[in-house]
Amino acid sequence: MSLEIFQVEITSRCNMRCSFCPHSEMTRDKKDMSLSEFSLVAKNFRRGQRVGLHVMGEPLLNISFEYIVKETIMEGALPEIATNSLALSSPERRRDILLSGLQLMILDISRYKEEQEVMQKAIYNAEATVGLACELFAKGYFVPQILLQIVLKKGVRQCFSADMVNKAFLYPEVLKLHSKFLDSWAGHRKDLAEKSFVSPPEKRTPCAEPWNRVVVLQDGSVVPCCRDAFGQIVYGNIFKTSLQDIEENSPVLRDLRDKMMNQEWDLLPEPCRSCREWHIPMDRRVGDDE
Repeated sequence: MSLEIFQVEITSRCNMRCSFCPHSEMTRDKKDMSLSEFSLVAKNFRRGQRVGLHVMGEPLLNISFEYIVKETIMEGALPEIATNSLALSSPERRRDILLSGLQLMILDISRYKEEQEVMQKAIYNAEATVGLACELFAKGYFVPQILLQIVLKKGVRQCFSADMVNKAFLYPEVLKLHSKFLDSWAGHRKDLAEKSFVSPPEKRTPCAEPWNRVVVLQDGSVVPCCRDAFGQIVYGNIFKTSLQDIEENSPVLRDLRDKMMNQEWDLLPEPCRSCREWHIPMDRRVGDDE
């Protein structure tokens, strides 16, 4: 089996309405993946692989979050999350999440993505979480590496606070500062494409993801990548069968690979046909220090 689960959407609910996210346009159900459903997914993890417990929702909203992290670890995988930080609203909650066994925590503090009051709260929670993580690390606790992230777009300038820059210098094992390109969600958000610094190469080549990784949505649907926000290309359902069976027998996957290899770009299903980020793998980078 060559395919690997890259991310699992443990909830499709979210507590923010970010300007660069298509979550509000989703018509599929917005609810949590149950612990029993997650167990069916986790059986397909490979030992030592990194698994993101997030896709189109805020993972900390799932009431079974800490149990899901524990089960991921029990299966030998390394759990990671990306969070908007709103749910990290108390010292007790921050401590519980930091000591849950996570390997990586991505905290997005892009100032323009929500209303100012909401983003100020999110940024405060994120920076308080970083401060607590550094304190715990100094006392000898295992904490996740934190990727404090801003999303860059044309015409917007944002810098990290002096305190975060100082902590990244003093605690490089804990904190990395990272800037990320603005994603057009496989060309779906054409308004964002115009504001992004990223442009696809002139000559198109096959995307690597249909041979490497998949994403599992809240309802068990297995899709090519995290940019398939609406679940348009479904290889199969992992609640009903294994990832290996899906890879060996899915006609949707076979057809997608064939069209890629034959360079039939105009015949690709959406969102692959309009994708502007096909040349950028889903890999999470522990990013550029600012």
